Amino acid sequence: MHLKRPVNQFFTIFRAYMARLLIEHMAFKRIVSLLPTATEILFALGVGDNIVAVTHECDYPPEANSKTKILSTRIDPNKSSREIDSQVASMHAGGQSIYEIDGELLDSLQPDLIITQTQCKVCAVYFDEVKQTVEEMSSFARVVPLEANSTDDILSNIIHVGKLVGAEERAKKLVDGITKRIEQVRSATRRMPKVATCFIEWLDPIYLGGHWVPEMIEIAGGLQPIQQKWAPSIPRRWEQVLEARPEVLIIAPCSYKLDKTLRELPHLERSEGWENIPAVKNGRVFVADEGYFTRSGPRFIDGLEILASAIRPEIFGEGFMADKEILRVSRLAHQANWNFNKVS
Repeated sequence: MHLKRPVNQFFTIFRAYMARLLIEHMAFKRIVSLLPTATEILFALGVGDNIVAVTHECDYPPEANSKTKILSTRIDPNKSSREIDSQVASMHAGGQSIYEIDGELLDSLQPDLIITQTQCKVCAVYFDEVKQTVEEMSSFARVVPLEANSTDDILSNIIHVGKLVGAEERAKKLVDGITKRIEQVRSATRRMPKVATCFIEWLDPIYLGGHWVPEMIEIAGGLQPIQQKWAPSIPRRWEQVLEARPEVLIIAPCSYKLDKTLRELPHLERSEGWENIPAVKNGRVFVADEGYFTRSGPRFIDGLEILASAIRPEIFGEGFMADKEILRVSRLAHQANWNFNKVS
């Protein structure tokens, strides 16, 4: 009688161990993506049918919109960038998460793989929250976090996900194609003088693109004077942007689509010194879909080529911008309204 409980405990632990061992060596077939980047990678690898749920922000490719939504945000996306920043700061100060996972729905879907991130507690639901939710599930799922600081990290993540889902060869082929496109841009700009470029990834307060974005700018022939590459983005003073005197200005706030960015542009236009920025004077201000830049998935190569066209049009022309979600912005001195021109 005294042996019964230890023996039962042993077999319970053994079964759990074997389940984990088995699941770590199989190609996952029921995937929950809690990261738009991961969703894009999975579809690019041809395993979109294996995705059983995504987040409210997983909108690319268009097929992702038909997937079950497992995550929502407590932040009002219709607020201004300043209001959203204040909401986030207030919730973090109070120990609240800005995201909410539907735990019951997650459990009912019985995923075998959940992909999340350890990059940023604002951009997407964080690994610790996901892990806690998974521990309360009735079935076991492997939780895999992604993180990227450089373009090499992005490519490594694609290979990593490919191995997990049984699409390693397709992942290698995808990475090879992206690498060739990177080198084509790099070789064309390597010996050219660097063009001062600022990439604004949040409007109020100002954040400049961090992590891999400054590296993308550098490969494309530019240099972001303020933000260090491979480092997280931090709040900046508007005066720092003015002092950088960017010849090219890219505006693509994180999680914003073009229409919302355009609605908030007057906030920048009213900033002191705006008219004196070289990029404004020379009509080299661009508004773009953030998905090409701030999502560390396969589309970052499109973003790199867009940057190349914006920074070095004399080399690349504007062909890279054709059919992409990007607008050239100009404001004529005698007019009160913005002019937006689709780049083609």
